[in-house]
Amino acid sequence: MNFANLLHAFSLEEAIVTQLITIVRLLVETSATILIGVLCAAAIRVAGGYSALRPWLGPEGSIERTFRILAICLCVPLCALGVIPVAKELSDSGMPRRDLAVLWLIAPLLNPLSLLYAVSVLPIWQCGVFLIIGFLFALVIAEVASRFSDDRDSGEYESVPKVANGTTRLWNTAVAAGRIVTSWSVVYIAAGIVISGLIVGMIPSGEFERVFSFQNKFGPLETVALTGPQMVTPITFTMAVSAIFNT
Repeated sequence: MNFANLLHAFSLEEAIVTQLITIVRLLVETSATILIGVLCAAAIRVAGGYSALRPWLGPEGSIERTFRILAICLCVPLCALGVIPVAKELSDSGMPRRDLAVLWLIAPLLNPLSLLYAVSVLPIWQCGVFLIIGFLFALVIAEVASRFSDDRDSGEYESVPKVANGTTRLWNTAVAAGRIVTSWSVVYIAAGIVISGLIVGMIPSGEFERVFSFQNKFGPLETVALTGPQMVTPITFTMAVSAIFNT
């Protein structure tokens, strides 16, 4: 098909409807993991922020701390949008940029829901390779992020008084969650959904099968280009895993 035929076949109305449907689909697919991210951020705020997690993470700037963050990422199902309120909460409470970079970029890749599906359809060795690459990626991110200045100031952090009563703690968590969903985190999430929807909507149907085909020599490079928008939700990750399995 030449450019003239392609331009003639293009429908603005169809393109707009496709983009809107894609944005709504992303919102539905990410709703659960976004909710988990908001609840985790609220729990962190009620617990006292980064200062409460510091004893659990180990020495600052160490590989041990990086692997502990990776272990947390393997236990909490967060997508690329659901991790935003968690990262913002930890950033506001003074978490070093080195740890924030690892959490922000690795948590969506090590989503336990996606990995559970991958284990069910792919050989164990392929899942192991994926985990090893994820861990190496985290180490590289931590090393690069540690090179930058890290003058953190958490003096304006909005902490919640610690309480011993379980009901009061739950109420404080609910209030903190309400404040989080009315903060800038929701603006960032909405922007991410819209931008990702626009990008994903332009990807042709069946592109995964073509990219992951053994006959496609440029598949790895094309996969890198598709990783960003397709990693927004765990469901799109499972679609990629299914494409690998089918090829």
